[in-house]
Amino acid sequence: MTVDSQKDAGPATIINSGNGMVTTAGSSRSKEWKEWFPSVSATIGDRYPERNIFQIFIALTCPPRLFLLGGWYYLCMSSPSSVGKTNRVPLALFVIGFLRTVTCGGWVYVTSGDDHDVHDVMMISYMLLTLPYMIMMIKTGSNRTLTSYVAPEDAKVSTRRRKIVCKLFFGIIPPMIWFFIRHKVHKIPG
Repeated sequence: MTVDSQKDAGPATIINSGNGMVTTAGSSRSKEWKEWFPSVSATIGDRYPERNIFQIFIALTCPPRLFLLGGWYYLCMSSPSSVGKTNRVPLALFVIGFLRTVTCGGWVYVTSGDDHDVHDVMMISYMLLTLPYMIMMIKTGSNRTLTSYVAPEDAKVSTRRRKIVCKLFFGIIPPMIWFFIRHKVHKIPG
């Protein structure tokens, strides 16, 4: 099925071509636009109840995340290097981690279809807060936890793994931005 055979199709007509691909036909374009990777909205739905069930599952991940933040704060404050001192790094790490959790909820619960600006601001804030969060996690994990005193070799392995995860996370962002621009600006399917 091509767009030429769909002259009366509106600008946002979705046509299922039967082969698993979704085709967006528009009167202003002269070619098919096939999506080979569906959006989140196409996968879970835009309306009640599908989207809300998905959001409930995401909300269930919040308490464990907050318990991990609190546990890490406790580990950092109870280490031998922290006894009798006022350390701001563990507290700052807890606050940044909490803000990351809130901004994650912001871009998950407010979709780009609901409010595009809020969705984008929350997602960008989440990504910007991830840099200091990961740097502080690496710093506190290597010299402020009890493991760094009891088993220094294990602490070095953990620090190395944290650095790998941090580099992978930030290394994948440029290709994701490139694909986003190709998809949203240049209207290349995918």
